[in-house]
Amino acid sequence: MVKDGATTGKVAIVGEDFPFEDCNINEHVFRIEVDERYNPFYVFAYLFSGLGQQQISRLTSGAAQKGITKDAIKQIAIPVPPPETQNAIGDRAKRARDESRQLRVEAKDIIEKAKEQVERMMVEDKMI
Repeated sequence: MVKDGATTGKVAIVGEDFPFEDCNINEHVFRIEVDERYNPFYVFAYLFSGLGQQQISRLTSGAAQKGITKDAIKQIAIPVPPPETQNAIGDRAKRARDESRQLRVEAKDIIEKAKEQVERMMVEDKMI
């Protein structure tokens, strides 16, 4: 979770499919480890949701530089449904993340092809 600045409260999840063995985070990010009794994708989905973001926003303080403290994070109340519900929500969050990732790849390919077409048209018309 981003702890300060323009993106305070923004959350992300690093799943088991993270492609790097090691990584660094900096002083502007909180690393939140989820207790094994809870589905981490469920917790992510809740914190990412409007309800989670409202709680985070209410706990954010500061004038010039907004931020959230470690103690404030401990005050976030995450409803804990039965494991089956957590898993269903977590699975939906994973699917949405995977679909988003795939759409970004597809969009990048479409943009690259369009760029090549425009460049080819410009060369053919001797505009370049």
